[in-house]
Amino acid sequence: MHIPILLASLAIGLIFGVLLAKLGSGQISINEKLYRGAIYAAAQDHKSAAVHFNKLTEKEISKLKDDERKAVFQSHMLNNRYDQALEANPDGAEELIVHLAGKGNIQMVKNINSTLVPIKYEKAFLQKRYKAVLSLKNDVEMTERRQQQIVEALIMTGDVKGAVKFAKAYKLGHMRFEMERHFEKYVQEGRTTEAQQADGYAQISKMEE
Repeated sequence: MHIPILLASLAIGLIFGVLLAKLGSGQISINEKLYRGAIYAAAQDHKSAAVHFNKLTEKEISKLKDDERKAVFQSHMLNNRYDQALEANPDGAEELIVHLAGKGNIQMVKNINSTLVPIKYEKAFLQKRYKAVLSLKNDVEMTERRQQQIVEALIMTGDVKGAVKFAKAYKLGHMRFEMERHFEKYVQEGRTTEAQQADGYAQISKMEE
């Protein structure tokens, strides 16, 4: 569901619940912090919404319904409160990555304090810890951006043959020249013999086959 629609839906649901309670027994149980935050979020005032959502205790967050949890997550995310967003909804890690990548702010992942696998993967790639990237690749969503990252990681760990095989499997033929640049960088680091260099370029040339 689109973010503004979800937040508006949550706010309307809370308001409707209040009206029903008043028309009924008059007894009402509602989380004031969640209610006020939802009102601001529905109006797309995410800064004010995040102020109220941030007052929710860990216990209160654990009792949130799925739609409430997602609304708190999205409001925090849109207000650049990434740690709080993931505390509210750990399942939103991939959504947060897509959000940051879409804004060109993927570097912000470095500042997120989380052990969630998608966050660990992105940090590893940004820090050029290629072995860690490869160890985590099967535990994250395989987006096109990550396919290209894994090709880079394979080359930068000396597995050019594996990189070519992976690239072919995902139909990344357009990456040939980029793969050559990665391999040139790997060669410049002095970790190959002349024979290995020749074999590496020969492997990459197979991208045309």
